[in-house]
Amino acid sequence: AFFGVLVMMATFGVVAYGLLREPMFLWYALMVGGFALWQASSEGLFATYVWPANRFLIDRAIHLFGLLFGGGAIYFTRTYLATPERLPRLDRVIVPWTLGAFFGVAGWALLSPGGLQVVGEVSITVIGATWAVAVSLISFRQGYRPANYYILAWFIGCIAAVAQGLRALGWVPS
Repeated sequence: AFFGVLVMMATFGVVAYGLLREPMFLWYALMVGGFALWQASSEGLFATYVWPANRFLIDRAIHLFGLLFGGGAIYFTRTYLATPERLPRLDRVIVPWTLGAFFGVAGWALLSPGGLQVVGEVSITVIGATWAVAVSLISFRQGYRPANYYILAWFIGCIAAVAQGLRALGWVPS
């Protein structure tokens, strides 16, 4: 049921994009689809049913799917909160950082052993979630109405992502 709901949510994003041509829905679909793939990979579904004999993909798929989820989440936040127009200085920071992080972790995932990917991914998660919380709070303080809904839906998740990332790095106790 869980994966069915995620597939429906991603499909909604694709259909909404097709009807409205609003890029936010495409980023939403990438984020939800990336999360579904990441979750399926972390639960071992791909290793069991899709590529059980391919150790390379078993070891690296979770990292690559996590990148789809994280990249989709950052770009969804950018479009939903209109940061290129409303907060251009903060937006100019996150775009090159996201692209560099995406290609850096993708390179690590494809070329190196597991330890480096985890450090890179946790760093991306902590920085990306912190950026999303900061942008949403600034937008809220400026009276941007969509920020109210963003904060309601994402604030707790972003705080949890930062806490989980710091715990994974050993910076806070478990």
